[in-house]
Amino acid sequence: DFRALVVLPLRPNGRGLKSEEVLAVMQQQRACVATGPDSLLGRLRQEFPDVDLDRYVLFATLRTFDDLAAGPCSEMVYVHSKLLIVDDRVAVVGSANVNDRSMRGDRDTELGVVVDAPESVKKLRTRLWRAHLGMAPREAA
Repeated sequence: DFRALVVLPLRPNGRGLKSEEVLAVMQQQRACVATGPDSLLGRLRQEFPDVDLDRYVLFATLRTFDDLAAGPCSEMVYVHSKLLIVDDRVAVVGSANVNDRSMRGDRDTELGVVVDAPESVKKLRTRLWRAHLGMAPREAA
């Protein structure tokens, strides 16, 4: 079955919620992803009206957790990577952001790499999941 897991930063640029810029970006991000008929989820609902999208598409953020002497604590993990893994077969890793600096081609220098090596791609995915889910690495066989 098709699954899409989209990991986004909790807040843009790792800044607090008091910044007008951050609030505007968060509002725009929510509109692009979830609200209204032209959002990503809105268009998917129009195209697949009888499908429970929650079974196939998940948007998430990452946080760290630890127990300190003063008690439990948690911090946001700022996600800045651009990674696409398809069916444990192909990975696309890039640096471009969806903004004028990256997309116009006359300011920032960007790079994208396609990895077409199923064994390496599956290993990458499982290592990332283990790292972000707090699971110990497997012993070498």
